[in-house]
Parts: sequence; C-alpha cells; structure tokens
Amino acid sequence: MKYSLFIPLSLLVCSYANAEISSFFLDVKQMDRYGEKNRLDTLNNICQNKGNHNLVIINEFNSDGTLNEKLLNQVQPYYKCFDNIFFSVDSKKWNRNSNDWKDTKYYNAIIDQNFVNDNIKYALKNAQNIKKKYPNLDFNWYISYEANLNYFADDRIKDGYKYYLKNLSESLYKTKKTQILWSPAFWMPYNKLSDNQKNKLTNNLNDLFKNTPKITWLHFQDFLGQTSSISCTASSCLNSSIKNRNFSSESDECSNTKGNYSILRNSIKNTNIKDLKVNMELFMLNKNSNNSYVPTPKEIINERAQCYLDNNIPIGISFEMLYWKNVNQ
Repeated sequence: MKYSLFIPLSLLVCSYANAEISSFFLDVKQMDRYGEKNRLDTLNNICQNKGNHNLVIINEFNSDGTLNEKLLNQVQPYYKCFDNIFFSVDSKKWNRNSNDWKDTKYYNAIIDQNFVNDNIKYALKNAQNIKKKYPNLDFNWYISYEANLNYFADDRIKDGYKYYLKNLSESLYKTKKTQILWSPAFWMPYNKLSDNQKNKLTNNLNDLFKNTPKITWLHFQDFLGQTSSISCTASSCLNSSIKNRNFSSESDECSNTKGNYSILRNSIKNTNIKDLKVNMELFMLNKNSNNSYVPTPKEIINERAQCYLDNNIPIGISFEMLYWKNVNQ
C-alpha cells in the first residue's frame, strides 16, 4: 500500500456505516491529516461499536530508527478497544540502480542476499524496540515488506521471499510468541492469467506458506485503491467520475478479488495460515492534486463490501483507518 502527500478534502471524508469493515491499519505519522477531532471521533466510534476490531500500527518509527513515542502515546489509550493489535516491523528502502522494470524492492531487491539480510536485522531491531516499550501488552507482529504475488510465478522471487519471511518470522516468534500478519497484493488482473500461470502461482505460494509456518494471518490487498483515480478539486469531487485502470465496472473489480481469493485459498491448504481475508483499500488517487490519495466514496466501498460478503470473501484489516469516518455526514 503506497501513498504520497495527503490533502484534507473534507467533502470526501465519508461515512461507511453500511459496510462490514471494523478493522484497520493506522499510519501514526499521518493520523492527524484530517485533524485531531476526526481521529478521536473515529477511534471513539470504534470503541463504542460491538464486534471484532483489529488494529495494525504502521510507520511508528522515526528516521533514526527510534519509536515515535509521542504519536504512539496518543493512540495507546484506545488499544483496549481492539481485539488484536499488530505492530509493523519496517523494511528498508531499495535504491534503484537502473530504470529496468525489475529494479524494484519486490523483484531485484528480494533476490539480493545482502539487502534481504540487512532487512531482517533491521526488522528485528524494530521488534526489540516495540517489545521494550510494551513489555506487558498482548500484541502481534505485522511484516510490512509487501509483495507482488504475480511475481511468484518466478521461482527466484518465491525463494527470495521464502528465505526472508521464514527467517524473519521465526526470529519474530522467538522475540514474542504471537500471531504474524502479512498483507501482499496481486498487481496483475486475475482474468489476464492463463490456467498454467494460476497453477504455477498456487503451487509456488503453497510452497512459500508451508515453509513459513509462523505466518498465520494473510490479509491480501484488493489493490483497487492503487488502481482507482479521480480528477477533481475540493468543490467538484462529489460530481467527478472515478476510473479504474484495470476494470470498467464494480462487478469486474469484485470478480478480480474473487479470483485472487480462490488462488490464495488453494495456496494455504495444509499450511498454518488460519486467517485469510481481503484488505480493502479505502482510498483512491486524485490526479488533480499532486498525485495525492483521498478517501473513496462510501457508496463504492459499500458496493465492494457487499459483493465480497455475497461471495463469501471475509473482509479483514483494511487500509486505512483515517479514510474512514463512522459519523453520518
């Protein structure tokens, strides 16, 4: 899940009261971008609502590797409102060496043994700092190094992630014996995959999860926020049309998530993954505002959520909380 500078388009901070979404990622560094009141209202509404609530804290580290105590302390009083809390163990930035499409964190980087080992050490240092701050808190781990799961048709990519995830998850489990969450995505539309590609992905992902038994929660991104866009100003957003670069209709979007869910459901057979759900992306790109991300209107989120529920696709921890406002406008 990627985003750049956010803009406070208050007209697009929507209520999602009808959607079956109750668990969220929270970027603590961005948590007051719509104002402190919005953050407090959202957290208080979650606390008042019944049901299962999970929270993933991300970007809790300063640039020097220390915890951002000030921001974490603002959220800590609300930890009691969540059934499960996950803390992110961050990963390092990959510095590109070329303009080749493979020269990314999710391709060249993951097969660079030095980079991978440095990231394992970096993440474990993060974990020690989190454990030191919360010695008595019942919390879980979130591995923030994401993946394009379509790349896993390449055995080198699969093996690179297998090495990274196996070593990191086992070390995290030794640090604190608890649940470990991962949230990757499929970047290529399901309907563009051949049957051979689907079978290859299923087999390679099954091999990955069999060899990373400490990862027990898998909430894959629906990838619909990163591929959806709008061009508008604050005064015209509500009347602007939203486009998705991969799909022409909400039905096609839902079918894509359904197909990807079927790949993962087959991939986790005979593994320790016990919690497979979809991470709904609650944002979209505003091309008219320096490529900023803004909340997706509630009608679209509700339609996606209903389609997932109709197709027995459970909705998991979604990205992210501050695109969400449980107060009717």
